[in-house]
Amino acid sequence: MKKSFLIIGVFILILVGCTHFKDKEKISDQFTPIIDNNGADPWLLKNDNYYYYTKTTGNDVTLWRSEELSTVVAGERKVIWKLPSEFESAWAPELHYLDDQWIVYVALNKGGETHRMYALTNSSKDPYQGEWKLQAIAGMTEHFAIDGTILETNQGRYFIWSGWEGYENVAQNLYIAPMEGIAQISGERQLLSRPEFEWEKKQTPLINEGPEIFIAGDTINLVYSASGSWDDDYSLGLLTLNVKDNPLDVKRWSKESKSIMAKTDFVFGPGHNGFVRDKEGKPWIVYHSARWSHSGWERSIRIQPLSLKGEKIDTMLPLASEQYQRLPSGDLNRQIYSAIEAKQSGDFKMIEDSKGESLKSIVGFANREDELTFNVNVKKSGDYIFAVYAKTVDNYTPDNLVPVLMTVDGEPYSTLLPPSDDYSPLYQKVSLKKGEHIVTISSEVGVDEIAINRLEVIGD
Repeated sequence: MKKSFLIIGVFILILVGCTHFKDKEKISDQFTPIIDNNGADPWLLKNDNYYYYTKTTGNDVTLWRSEELSTVVAGERKVIWKLPSEFESAWAPELHYLDDQWIVYVALNKGGETHRMYALTNSSKDPYQGEWKLQAIAGMTEHFAIDGTILETNQGRYFIWSGWEGYENVAQNLYIAPMEGIAQISGERQLLSRPEFEWEKKQTPLINEGPEIFIAGDTINLVYSASGSWDDDYSLGLLTLNVKDNPLDVKRWSKESKSIMAKTDFVFGPGHNGFVRDKEGKPWIVYHSARWSHSGWERSIRIQPLSLKGEKIDTMLPLASEQYQRLPSGDLNRQIYSAIEAKQSGDFKMIEDSKGESLKSIVGFANREDELTFNVNVKKSGDYIFAVYAKTVDNYTPDNLVPVLMTVDGEPYSTLLPPSDDYSPLYQKVSLKKGEHIVTISSEVGVDEIAINRLEVIGD
């Protein structure tokens, strides 16, 4: 019954949007929530005309930027800093612009040590230029510390992070401390939140982590993640505070007893979020979720509108991968070409699929000769983004990435499809002349079956 309601809801969303057909092409001002088919710990920042995006990449800090929010992952990519040999891993970078300089807060660990919080700073006006300098966040204890973020009010600047009370991995709590400048703690840490409610304690060690700030009017909303990030019960919680109150007076914070976003029958382990406003100021939430139930740390990145009740973040459901939503302000409409209308060459079959646009998809590509061909028409010359919405079929081996080949007018572009239960985009940015173009999808290896639902063409 729930699936029936969801399918009806998808049709309603399509009908109320500005969507129309032209031959086999559909023009749409809507998109589905998955923007990155492989990633965790997402962060978005809007600065001037650009949206900046980053995530955990493990051995470096990588930025993406674009003038469009929904396709920021297909934007200009740059590795701004590589992990030095004395460190083992980098987690959950956050990009900020403070005191006329860029800063990335990131958790790093050296060999044999737990993670600590560090800052990368760059005085260039363009974060893609200049030199990034690393320093430890001064004044912090030697305890495990990750997921550092910033709170700024009229009373000052504060650092909020997740860490251990002692030196053993029993529980991660949220702590807050005043700051001096952008990379120094200037006072004792205060315990802000510990796992206490049943929904926060589904796995051990116990976890409160990923604190993120969204201020609406006079209300500070602090959203955090709880329970194990490696399982389906990972969820989002909420603390609130009036902006006139002292953030270090922890008794003034109000903590919700229930999660504000948790798993559904369709989305598992939603957590570690961030916030961004689009060009009209509409707030969006970005977060990661499991690519299938109990997939561990195999995750994808989603965005959807932030739900507010007055100035307070309201309880919300994570959108299923097939649910359409209006594009962020300023993002370009999409030409949608359904896979069932494409030319088939090889051993294909059409399947009924509630997770796909038009509820039908094409499955095949177990042979390299299998090709799906789209005839694409663009009205003027320029740069375009092609997004092929694909998923694996009965393939849940995390390391088994399927090489997919997208050929545009004879020019091959290779990409990798991670295993997933959901259709998610494979991006390619191309320069096209006005007129007709041939886009062919095939498998470079021809071993694993995959399903293709649609091709979306994004551009002027």
